[in-house]
Amino acid sequence: MGALLKSKLVIAVAIVAALIGLYALLGFKVAPGIVRNKAIDYVRAEYGRELSLGEIRIHPFKLQFEVHDLAFPDADGVRMLGFERLFVDFELSSLWKRALYFRQVDVDLPYVRAVIRPNGSIRTASRPSRRRAPHVPTARPPSSATARSIPPPGYTRAVWRAGTANARSRQPRR
Repeated sequence: MGALLKSKLVIAVAIVAALIGLYALLGFKVAPGIVRNKAIDYVRAEYGRELSLGEIRIHPFKLQFEVHDLAFPDADGVRMLGFERLFVDFELSSLWKRALYFRQVDVDLPYVRAVIRPNGSIRTASRPSRRRAPHVPTARPPSSATARSIPPPGYTRAVWRAGTANARSRQPRR
């Protein structure tokens, strides 16, 4: 009886170790590639532009996410938004509270380039105009239990280091 219990314990420990190893492999190696591809595909599909991303790191055990050298171009191809480094440390409580809670958010060398149009509005990363069918809800309205809004994100520490903001006016001079 003791040998059978011992072998079951060894098998259980081996299964747990294999699951932890699989989680680590997916988190450290597979997830950064998925995040990169999804972000680039989203920007290409929604804005018709090429997002530039440097290294992406995910630490699945510490729930940390880091992106280097992000550049979002304007319609003319010049970098409009970006940063050298974004570091986000998620709180474990985000998992059961169903909201994003951050222990720390760091943005190093953020960059913003704004262009003021001749009519005085600021050019933003507007999506190319596309004809889309209006959204028609097919399901009945959610019950009051599911209609609650998701709580806003919370954070303990946010840091913005250095950075640049440029503005260029295309308004006619008076």
